[in-house]
Amino acid sequence: MQDWIRNKRRSAELYEDELTACVFGPLRYMEPGHAWEACLLLLGLSDSTQNSGPKPTRVCIRFWPHFTRTDGEGRHVEPDAHVVAWNGNELLGTILVETKWKSGLQKNQLIDQWRFVTVHDNDGAEVRGCSKHVLLGGQPCRAIEDQMQVAQEQGIEWGDRLIVLSWYRVAARLVELRDLDGPIETWRQDLVALLEHHGISAFDGFPCDRLEHVHLMQWQFEAYFAPAVRGVGLLNWSFTGGNAA
Repeated sequence: MQDWIRNKRRSAELYEDELTACVFGPLRYMEPGHAWEACLLLLGLSDSTQNSGPKPTRVCIRFWPHFTRTDGEGRHVEPDAHVVAWNGNELLGTILVETKWKSGLQKNQLIDQWRFVTVHDNDGAEVRGCSKHVLLGGQPCRAIEDQMQVAQEQGIEWGDRLIVLSWYRVAARLVELRDLDGPIETWRQDLVALLEHHGISAFDGFPCDRLEHVHLMQWQFEAYFAPAVRGVGLLNWSFTGGNAA
């Protein structure tokens, strides 16, 4: 992340996997409570029931995990990240993340992740019951509506567990959050700088200390006069031998 922020990166291209690692990678080095709180703040869930009850004693952040398929359509499903919070041996909650950057959503991509998500010996229904599924950087589209319809038909609908966030909304949320606990604040500032570097920034108002006082302007409009147009007569033309006269 720092090579982008400090303009040390030679390439101008940012890849989805790289962005995923930049956003969630620093959380691996935080204390469990801070890592989980950072995820909830990023997704706007810090005041929800997802943040109530026991606090996590362990947070596991897995990148590109493989969930085994059982439908014969392939070997596994691979989301971009899976954040899992534990209190001792009790599963508190998970956040399943699909990141998009200048790319579209594939057919059945979300529904397959939701259908086959697992955590150790916990079955899919149990994991889905304490999980949020996040499409980060995407926008509502027909592909999402189609997959929501499939999920409803199969009895595994998301309800309010599916969260769709654009990068602009993420930037705006991070700008609103200020003076957080030490490591979370450092992560927030770095992520804001990274998104700004790639043209994703939230309007934070004009700095009041840079506004200057101005005097009233007096405007006066002169009377309007229609222009005088001269009358013209008819022109007589004749052609003789290919010459106009």
